Amino acid sequence: MKVRTRFAPSPTGYLHIGGARTALFNWLYAKHAEGEFVLRIEDTDEARNTQESIDIILNGLRWLGLEWDEGPMSGDPTATAQGENGPYFQSQRSAIYQRYVDELKATGHVYERDGAIRFKMPRDPITIPDLVVGDVVRKLTDREEQDPDFVIVRADGKPVFHLVNVVDDLEMGITHVIRGEDHLSNTSKHLALMSALGRTPPQYGHIPLILNANGSKMSKRDSGASIGTYIDDHFLPEAVVNYLCLLGWSPKNDSEVLPIKDVVKLFDLPNILRHNAKFDMDKLQWINGEYLSQLDSSRYAQLAQSAFESQGFSLHPFGSEYVYEAIATTQGKMRVLSELGSYAGFYFKGDDDIGYDPEMVEKHLVPANINSMQRLRQTFDESKAFDPDAIQAIFKQTAENMGVKIRTLVHPIRLACTGTTAGPSLYHLISILGKDSVIKRIDRAIAKVHEATWIWKYTSTINVPPAGKPSSFWSSTKSPSPKSRSERRHPQRPRSNGCSPFKTVIFVISSTLPGWTIANWESKTSWPSWRTERRSSYWRATETWSKDRLLSPNPAEWWDSKRQSGKRNSTSKNQPQLKQENKRQFAEASWRRLTEVTGRL
Repeated sequence: MKVRTRFAPSPTGYLHIGGARTALFNWLYAKHAEGEFVLRIEDTDEARNTQESIDIILNGLRWLGLEWDEGPMSGDPTATAQGENGPYFQSQRSAIYQRYVDELKATGHVYERDGAIRFKMPRDPITIPDLVVGDVVRKLTDREEQDPDFVIVRADGKPVFHLVNVVDDLEMGITHVIRGEDHLSNTSKHLALMSALGRTPPQYGHIPLILNANGSKMSKRDSGASIGTYIDDHFLPEAVVNYLCLLGWSPKNDSEVLPIKDVVKLFDLPNILRHNAKFDMDKLQWINGEYLSQLDSSRYAQLAQSAFESQGFSLHPFGSEYVYEAIATTQGKMRVLSELGSYAGFYFKGDDDIGYDPEMVEKHLVPANINSMQRLRQTFDESKAFDPDAIQAIFKQTAENMGVKIRTLVHPIRLACTGTTAGPSLYHLISILGKDSVIKRIDRAIAKVHEATWIWKYTSTINVPPAGKPSSFWSSTKSPSPKSRSERRHPQRPRSNGCSPFKTVIFVISSTLPGWTIANWESKTSWPSWRTERRSSYWRATETWSKDRLLSPNPAEWWDSKRQSGKRNSTSKNQPQLKQENKRQFAEASWRRLTEVTGRL
């Protein structure tokens, strides 16, 4: 006897992940047994059926590669179908169902109540021979014992699920029904109907449910429940099929990435697991990434191009060779193609349209990196070769000349070229972008440093942490080991060395202000850990000074003017005070460093 399985969805919504898994298991068992897979549409619920849902089901099954041997070829119920047991839409089979109702009436197994036809359900327990879970004895529930009979034809003359499901399985010669274990209560009714009709029932196998990560049943409203989600997000259908195979079935060898031809050979109903399966999006994405990395480069390029365009990128202005080379640098680097835009969208943006990661800007687009960026820019401009090997050599030589590690150069340049610090191989992407584009992007990043707002905290060690960071950006002197209790609690705070340990001056340099502002650090919540510092005196002056005045050649005169405008706030008369000459020396040292760093202004 040839194995015949079926999938009978109701077109009342999208194709659910659980329905897709049921279709897959029926398809796999039919192929494993060299049988036939039948598709029919249970569209008896006229109030909820939609043509859109029918099309979604058909397209979803085709996308998964689950072609059927019998069934509709289109969403039109009246169109020609494939197979000799049609129609395959239940709405077109009313005459067939009426024959079976008449047969049940003739044998006294049904009766009419309130216009509806009801089947006389046996009161004794029914044993369900199950190919997955073994024999299941189904007793009537307390509610069913009060009224065990059920409707098979509504008062409006429309047959219901129980009747049409049984009749179609009998008429189409279905030998195996594989469906979710939530259908066990229905199976007892279907066996009773087939017994009343005197027919041999198909064999049943009830597969475990699919649960969310929290153990709840996966509903239509849950994330990832619709097959359409994976189509829209450019998942590979073979990866989705691979993952669905593992939801309730095991190959017994711990393999997770399995080509479908191998699954067909291994699949059998005894290997279906008894426990419910938990849906794991992370694992699905990992499997998808494995398939993406193994794709033929031409197919990957085609899929990636489609994914880029669906995310709003226009690839037409770029040459086909450029597009192909750019996309090639992304293969094997991501798990889903929907990440392409954030990972490699910089390839298809204008040089002035690159957006920077704000957190990385604070870390890498800083004055200390300007020198290295300018050196690399100049070397790029002078280099005749611009292939990945030549670019790598430029980085190595520049790092050696500057006495720094290569990674010190890599992050600012990657941020300049891509807007982030993660992505494809830096040497390859620079080569693909081309010399002109890379130089423009580096220039723009350097300008970004010039335009940025920095808050620099000056003590005797002249620390310059960017954007309120308490760690030292650079220091003119090395801080001695902390000795006081306060300094042990805050080892990142440098000790005073030659000037007042209580003086703190903050310079806020901003492109949005007419000049620089001198402010009391105490009002800057960016450094909460510094609030335990002794504050016998500090400058309250907050007026804005023009750049010309601040770049005065006489910093000591500037210091004296600020000393006169500042207000003292001593908490102890016995605290030591620095001599005026030391204050002036500190001001001169601070000024030299300010002029050195900000001379470009």
